[in-house]
Amino acid sequence: MSRTLALALVLFAPASALADQASAPPAIELLGEVSATFADMDRDTCAGKLEATFASLRAFDTTALDATFVDAHPRALADVWVVQRQGVDALRALHEEGPVDEACVDGVRRVDVALRTAADHLLMATQDASPWLGTAELTSFEGLRSGDVLVTRGGALSSAGIAHFGAVDSSFSHNALVYVDTHGDAWTVEAYLEKGGLVQPLGAFLDHGLGRVVVLRYEDEATAAKAAHLAYQRVAHGPAIPYDEAFDSSSHEELFCSEIMPWALGLAGGPTDVPLHRTRFDHDATPELFDAMGIEVPDLAAPADLMFDPRFRVVGEWRDLNALPELHRQDAVVDGMFRWMMEQDVALVPSWTHKATVDVGLAARRTPLLRAAVRERLHPDGDRQFLVAALALQDAGQRLYDTVEADVGGPEVPMPRAALDARIEVLLSEDATDAGRRGHRGGVSRVLRPTGRK
Repeated sequence: MSRTLALALVLFAPASALADQASAPPAIELLGEVSATFADMDRDTCAGKLEATFASLRAFDTTALDATFVDAHPRALADVWVVQRQGVDALRALHEEGPVDEACVDGVRRVDVALRTAADHLLMATQDASPWLGTAELTSFEGLRSGDVLVTRGGALSSAGIAHFGAVDSSFSHNALVYVDTHGDAWTVEAYLEKGGLVQPLGAFLDHGLGRVVVLRYEDEATAAKAAHLAYQRVAHGPAIPYDEAFDSSSHEELFCSEIMPWALGLAGGPTDVPLHRTRFDHDATPELFDAMGIEVPDLAAPADLMFDPRFRVVGEWRDLNALPELHRQDAVVDGMFRWMMEQDVALVPSWTHKATVDVGLAARRTPLLRAAVRERLHPDGDRQFLVAALALQDAGQRLYDTVEADVGGPEVPMPRAALDARIEVLLSEDATDAGRRGHRGGVSRVLRPTGRK
């Protein structure tokens, strides 16, 4: 074990995780096992240990983390937050020894998502819970500095789709780079599908219905601040930068949201290998989906990737406590839809209405009299193929979400994730069977159809 990791475990080891496990309830015992995994793993055992740990976390029923549990274990939320940081510290320590295998990084990422899910349930069960899990460096958005990166999750179903599109799931869908000007006003530098590169006041960004925000700080704060200044000046005062619908970060003539920080660091003379580990795409699992969207790259810098780059550290995390049930329902629906596409060999098939909607929107954006009316929806140079596929995918997800809500109730209804996953699979199967019986397709099967390969 490296000295850095050993020190981190001494300073941050949660009291409950180090308590007598013989009398501990399953949740506390499991958290202790996760902490021990982070303490014991090395370069050779990392992937295997984390795979087993993640399996245990996935099997745990987080609905047990209710108000009764919180009353009995008031430190549990703080302990989960500490163990999450232990995982990132352990990964950083391995990086100090040399290159880290992608399977190890994937394991840390999966465990991090599972721990964040547990923390969410603890927050939902805690009366008067603070939306912040912070460090001494940051306890509110007022403490943001130029060069900080906001790793966020939006409240729309499409945001869940972005978070789960890669080969390894995440909890995040967007990045924004913070710039604080000489007057003390804070701005965000971003890229959106609808608009391309843009800057906006921090307050306006935070009012966009965000569900969660993790604040990252780069190790060289001077370079990060310079990067934020240069990026702000270029986007605010330079020629328009289109959105990169191909997600190709080999050049920066077009930008997507999580390309902003790597691009900005490049402007400031910083490293060119940010993030150190990128999200991979599993083209073989759903080839028709990637073909439909025109995505050919094998990987990209995804919103959550910076969280696992050892040059960045988490200085705070915020959640909209009221939005958490909805976010978890969205995650289950999107996971179920992608899993159905892979296991049942169905593909995304956009309809004429999806194509017509995009065509009308693009035409309106190119028509001066109509441009203002639709400026929030489509930029005039948007790639038609990508936009049609994205609209069809959103349609499929919303149809499945509505079906699930009608069947099991709203997101506020407590339901173990395993049971919800099983029910979603049943609903998809029933939808496909019903579509075949009627001879025409409605529901989710209107958009997701068999490829004919099986």
